[in-house]
Amino acid sequence: MTAKNESLTNNLNAFETMLCAFKDDFAVMIDAHYVVLCACGNLQSHIMPKYIHGTRQTFAELIEKDLFEQFKAHVNGASVEWRYYTTHHIYHCTVHTIQQDSESLIYLLRLNDQTAQIRQYEILRSDAERYRAIVEDNIELICRFTSDGVLTFVNGALCLYTNKQPEDLIGTSFYRLTTDTDMARIRRAVKSLSITQPNSVTEMRFRSFGSTQQWVRWSFHAITDAGGNIAEIQSFGYDITDRVRAQAIQKKQHNLTEALRNIASVLNSTLDLKQVLENIIDIIDLVVRHDTVNVMLVEDAYAVVVRGKGYADYNIKGIQALRLRIRRINHLRYMMETQREFVIPDLEHHDSPCLDVPELCWVKSYAGAPIVSEGRVIGFLNLESFVPNFFETEHGRLVRAFADHAATAIRNAQLYEQAQRIAVVEERQRLARELHDAVSQTLFSANMIADALPLLAERQPAAVPEQIKVLRQQTQLAMAELRAMLYELRPQSLMDTDIQTLLEQLIRAFANRTPMNINLTISGDSLDDLVLDVKVALYRIAQEALNNAIQHARATQADISLVIEHTELVLCVIDNGHGFNLDQYESGHMGLRIMRERAEGISADFQITSSDGEGTMILIKYSL
Repeated sequence: MTAKNESLTNNLNAFETMLCAFKDDFAVMIDAHYVVLCACGNLQSHIMPKYIHGTRQTFAELIEKDLFEQFKAHVNGASVEWRYYTTHHIYHCTVHTIQQDSESLIYLLRLNDQTAQIRQYEILRSDAERYRAIVEDNIELICRFTSDGVLTFVNGALCLYTNKQPEDLIGTSFYRLTTDTDMARIRRAVKSLSITQPNSVTEMRFRSFGSTQQWVRWSFHAITDAGGNIAEIQSFGYDITDRVRAQAIQKKQHNLTEALRNIASVLNSTLDLKQVLENIIDIIDLVVRHDTVNVMLVEDAYAVVVRGKGYADYNIKGIQALRLRIRRINHLRYMMETQREFVIPDLEHHDSPCLDVPELCWVKSYAGAPIVSEGRVIGFLNLESFVPNFFETEHGRLVRAFADHAATAIRNAQLYEQAQRIAVVEERQRLARELHDAVSQTLFSANMIADALPLLAERQPAAVPEQIKVLRQQTQLAMAELRAMLYELRPQSLMDTDIQTLLEQLIRAFANRTPMNINLTISGDSLDDLVLDVKVALYRIAQEALNNAIQHARATQADISLVIEHTELVLCVIDNGHGFNLDQYESGHMGLRIMRERAEGISADFQITSSDGEGTMILIKYSL
């Protein structure tokens, strides 16, 4: 063996020993002619599977062409690194040039499989990009803070929401983002987080960085360290201001509806107009606060103050006596013509229409609404305040809503008063007719007999006793008719008398002034304990039925029966008059409608049966 060959053999042994250090990778020694001197490593079978140890083989015939080309491109320097990609692997390649002697070079090529590391890195980088997209670019508010509440991270959305830079927020307390009102509750929510309960959700008022109050819904997630201690709190939040406002508006509308329903119930609980007006004045404070208030009712072309409140407390005089011509008062004329509410927040900075009433010169803020019933303005509801800008547009809508309910109550009370006045007039007219038709005629007859008695005593003395007897009958008839009227005029008489006696009195009164034969039949349980409303209703129905039989049906016979059995009372009035067609007369016949309404007033069943030429039957069934 020559010295040169011996030296090469020794070097190869040294190289092989050196390559053993890369047994987990792949290492190969190549001479200047690209002949493989030696190779080893666990990756050899993957990268250079055709290599046979101890043979002379070129590097080009043992590896993939692109790897050889890359190798040739990188052997110009002393030490070069690059990455080599295959279908399934990524290798980190390193070439070191070793100067063998002055004439020869040897290259050490090492390939390290970094597929797992690089792909993990790419995954992490992809995750980081996704995280940045989620966190930095997300419209949700995202932040992290320590268990003590110190912010360690904020995303762009939170910075934009607070109008601050990240450096202005990081290092400050998360709890300062909420209001003082909610701070303690948010602290408790964070403090409740643990390993077993790492999540919590709460809503809070955001500390206002603008002119409007904002609301945020936060989701907290506890991040624990290896020891199970909470290291940080990951927080996601989103703005719920619109939802909270919508809920607040809905709740306000619901409360207002409930309040107005209750108010309407109170206002309509009485038909006394004075009491209705008092209720309006007292209750309006529950809907809109004010210093003073008055109600005006329209009388012809004038608005007249009928009730007021608060003026005496401030020693304001003249309001209760106001009688204003509507077309001359701008704000009243506006509400009359438009039928809309009217608000003047600040009278000192308002032009027209204004409160051009001297008695109201002290008013600084005004809210009013027309009281409209059946499309017609029947009054005005006026609220005043000493404080400028006390009333706003919303107050006007509330006053109008209240005024609409007040209109119903006022109109019902007015109609009730009108009905009472009409009823009084009608009752007076009825009594006048009955006095004329019955008592007056009876007394006239009695007077004629009395005037004739002296002359009769001179000429026919034997006839005087008979005429005196007739005179006595006429005076008794007049007394019976007057007694029947007194029963109708004195409710106490009805209260103290049982229904049987009342019906008997009624029949005697009719018998004395009509030839119609009337029979009364009463049977069943005791009739003493009927309440007054029931007695009055039964008495009036029987009275009206007999009146109709006499005046309209020309009846000669009527039968009244009253039966009480167990839990039911039955009143029946039958006549043999002409009868009538129910479809033609019942809806428009005043007497029939009155009887039906009286029956309904005591929750009794009302039935009527009649036909032309067959008489009429009125049947009342009342459950005891």
